[in-house]
Amino acid sequence: MRWMERLERSLSQWAVPHLGLWLVAGQVLLYLALTSGQIQPEDIVLIPERVRAGEVHRLLTFLIQPPMINPIFLFFALYLFLLMANALEARWGVFRFNGFLLTGYLATVGTSFFFPLQPVTNTFLGGSVFLAFAFLHPDFELRLFFVIPVKIKWLAAVAWVGYGLALVTGPTSIRLLMLASLLNFFLFFGREILSLALNRKRNFSLRCTAEKAEVEPFHRCAVCNRTDLSDPQLNFIYLPTPDGTRCVCREHTTAFDK
Repeated sequence: MRWMERLERSLSQWAVPHLGLWLVAGQVLLYLALTSGQIQPEDIVLIPERVRAGEVHRLLTFLIQPPMINPIFLFFALYLFLLMANALEARWGVFRFNGFLLTGYLATVGTSFFFPLQPVTNTFLGGSVFLAFAFLHPDFELRLFFVIPVKIKWLAAVAWVGYGLALVTGPTSIRLLMLASLLNFFLFFGREILSLALNRKRNFSLRCTAEKAEVEPFHRCAVCNRTDLSDPQLNFIYLPTPDGTRCVCREHTTAFDK
């Protein structure tokens, strides 16, 4: 991605290291505030109409909105997110990982203002981190329900199916917000996905050609249509004829005599 390389050369000093850790810390603090009743969930989600009214804190708090689940499950959810975020940062570097999240964030916020009253959470944006990690580490194994081993690529496949269903059946606001939050994924992996698809198509064509070549007979009698595959013991010869050279079996060597 040459555009990213150019940006990195000029803006790398503004990158925030350990961004995944900061996001997790923010979610923990908000979770404590929510469970203690100091704030309410509707006070932190992104609602563009409220932002226009002056509640600009929503532009940040929705990004670190925690899932309101049992603390034990929250621990594992945040641990997994941190693991994936750190892996992406280690793979790409600090600036590119910042750029990945920032792209999804800006696209989500920008799209949300087309639907001023629609509450927006960080669910799809967090999902883009999961999908990116699964794309780069497809064989990473998780323990489903802490017992069943499953490779993350299969969980990602289920997630893509869910996104596909939402794209087909969901309201316009959800569809556009979902696509916006996945913009970062397609910007970072679109070229690689296209290249993989073209390579698979090319390999499939080559395999089909090779298989076809393997089953095509080398000799075929122009009279009885028997081949060296249908009759391996049959002998064939090639005879000159007015129309060119013809292949015939030994039983029909006189078929083209004048």
